Amino acid sequence: MPLLGYHMSYPTSLRADLEFNYWWLAHAIDAAVDAFERTGDDAHLARAGRLHRAIRLRNGGRLVNGYFDDMMWLGGALARLGEVSGEERWLDRADHLWHVAAEKGWNLRHGASLAWRRRQLDYKNAPANGPFAILGARLERLRPDGREGLARAAFDWMHVRLRDDATGFVADGIGREGGTARDDWAFSYNHGVYIGAALALHRLRPDQRLVAHASLTAVDLLDRLAPDGVFVEQGTGDGALFGGIAYRHLVDLATTEGVPPAVAERVGGFVSGSVAALQRSGERRGVLLAGPRWDAPASLPATLSAQIGAVLAVEAAAVLERSSGAPD
Repeated sequence: MPLLGYHMSYPTSLRADLEFNYWWLAHAIDAAVDAFERTGDDAHLARAGRLHRAIRLRNGGRLVNGYFDDMMWLGGALARLGEVSGEERWLDRADHLWHVAAEKGWNLRHGASLAWRRRQLDYKNAPANGPFAILGARLERLRPDGREGLARAAFDWMHVRLRDDATGFVADGIGREGGTARDDWAFSYNHGVYIGAALALHRLRPDQRLVAHASLTAVDLLDRLAPDGVFVEQGTGDGALFGGIAYRHLVDLATTEGVPPAVAERVGGFVSGSVAALQRSGERRGVLLAGPRWDAPASLPATLSAQIGAVLAVEAAAVLERSSGAPD
C-alpha cells in the first residue's frame, strides 16, 4: 500500500492519484477491520493504521475537514477499529470527530439534525445523519457519556423527514438548493445507514419497532434498487461505493434477533446471489475487478471506490456465512 493510501484507479494514473477521496479511505479502514474480524490477523489492524495515517497526511496533518458526513464515515471506522483492537486512541479520535460534528454541524434548520458540511448548514441529508447516529450509539455503548440523545434525534429526523412510513423508502436530503425541497433520490447507502442507525440504537436500548422499521426499509431497498438481483448502477465515482455500504447493514439486519424470517431469507439470497454474480463477471486472470454493476464485467479504468465497495460486500457475505455455520 503506498504511503498516501491506495491508487485511485486501475490501471493506475498520476492524474487519478492526485485526487484525495477522504471518505473512500475511511471505508477502506472499515474493510480492514472486517478482514481482521474474519481472520484474527493483526496485519489487517496495521493496514487500518496506515490508512489512518494516509488520510491525515493527505488532509494536511489533521482528521477534521469541512464535510460532516466524511468525518462520520471515518469516525465510524475508527470506532470499530478501537473496539476490535482494544486501543483507546482510536476511540478517542472517533469521539473527537463526533463531538466536532455535534458542536459545529448540529442545528435546528429543517428540524434538529446534522448538516452535510460547514459551508451549507441548512442542507441536511441521510449520509450525514445516519452515520452520526451510528457512531454516537456505538460510542455510547463503549464509553457512556450522554451521546444517546443526539444519536436518537438524528435517527428520528431521518425517520420523520426522509423516510416514507408506508414503503420504507429513504430520501437523500432536504435544502440542497437553499429552500425546503426534498431530494427523493434513491441511493442504496441512504437505506443502508437508516437500517444501521436503527440497529445501533436497538442495541443500546432494545426496541423491536426499530427492527421492524429497518426490515421494511430493507425490503424497499431490494425492491427498488436490486430488481434483477444486483444493485443498479449508482455511478462510477462515489456512487460505486454506495452498494458496499448497504451490504454491511443488510447483513447486520439479517443476523439480528427478532428480524422477520422472510426478510432475513430475502437479504441472504440477495447477498449470496449478487456476490456470486460479481465473481462470475468480475474475475480476470485470478483477480476480482468490480465495476459499478456486478452482472457485467468492469470497464477500465476501474475506480478504487468500486473495489472497496466490492470488498465490503464480500466481507459482509462472509459474516452471513459464518452466522449460518457454513465454511468461509
